[in-house]
Amino acid sequence: MKILVIPDIHGNYAAALQNIKDHKDEVDKVVVLGDYVDDFDEDLNGQPMVDGFNQLVEFKDKEPEKFELLFGNHCLSYLAQTRNGECVSGHHYEYADKYKKMFVDNIDKLNIIYKVDNILFSHAGVSQQWLQHVKYFINLKHEFDDVPQELMDRYTDLDYKSHNINKVYFDGMIFSLVNAETEEEKSRIAEYRKIQADLQGQINKTFEEMQSYKKEYYKYASYKLLNEVFHSPNKGDPYNAEVFEHCGWSNTGDSSGESCVWIRPDSLLQDNWPRGIKYQVVGHTECGNKNYVYKNKHLILTDTRDHNAYRILDTEKMDELEYTPYDIAPKSYSNTDVALLKLLGLL
Repeated sequence: MKILVIPDIHGNYAAALQNIKDHKDEVDKVVVLGDYVDDFDEDLNGQPMVDGFNQLVEFKDKEPEKFELLFGNHCLSYLAQTRNGECVSGHHYEYADKYKKMFVDNIDKLNIIYKVDNILFSHAGVSQQWLQHVKYFINLKHEFDDVPQELMDRYTDLDYKSHNINKVYFDGMIFSLVNAETEEEKSRIAEYRKIQADLQGQINKTFEEMQSYKKEYYKYASYKLLNEVFHSPNKGDPYNAEVFEHCGWSNTGDSSGESCVWIRPDSLLQDNWPRGIKYQVVGHTECGNKNYVYKNKHLILTDTRDHNAYRILDTEKMDELEYTPYDIAPKSYSNTDVALLKLLGLL
């Protein structure tokens, strides 16, 4: 299979769309690695971004099986459910509503990863450490698939009441459960504890009923479920962006625990990769068209500073690419990080 790879666009739709028009008929698949918005050239932001993205979607609509459109960190910052672009350079708050609508309207045409054979495509790369971080979300979705809705609703309602009974019962007032002073406080706290214990009993009983429907728990987090996790409703939205948001100690994403739209090459190559994956094709880091190998992990970097590049990869000739041995750069830590690492005996 021949695959046309279009890395980060960042508003340079003139180059991206032309590269697609020129080469799409030469290949079996077109994979776009994300970052469809945000450029430091202000003339390219706003409506020009929307117009360019819509042309990209038109290609997908005409040949849905041929085109894979993936999300990048600059895209997800506009869908953020816990953050609002605070870690993304060039985030345009003035166009946030416009960009969010653009992505939500086309959410069913966008994914997080694409895999063929032992090659994994994503915006930044998938590390095993981060997969363990999202294991909870993966299992949460799949563990109780067959539970009757009435039972799930009952459990959710009880859990909500349990977490919020203090607000309801104490009308927003804060009491110490240990150092109650007045008889009124002691009485109300005693009643609160009784209600809380009763709720917990109902929760435990409901959870036991749910166990009979429980599926086998995933022992290992799987990259195969990442698209499904992203398209799972979360916090009232028809997607789950929270799982993929910036989560590591490094502002730039240079941490092995970072998500597949944030992690940097150093951290990606140092960490274990998902089982069965030998090659990862990524954008995100402006290294130019370079191929690196480190401990039998082959990383194909595609993003360039001008955002006008493309790659055509032959899945049967990945070993024939020229790979440069990768030298892992030493990490730089803040004074706080250094103190903590020394305390833990890790530095």
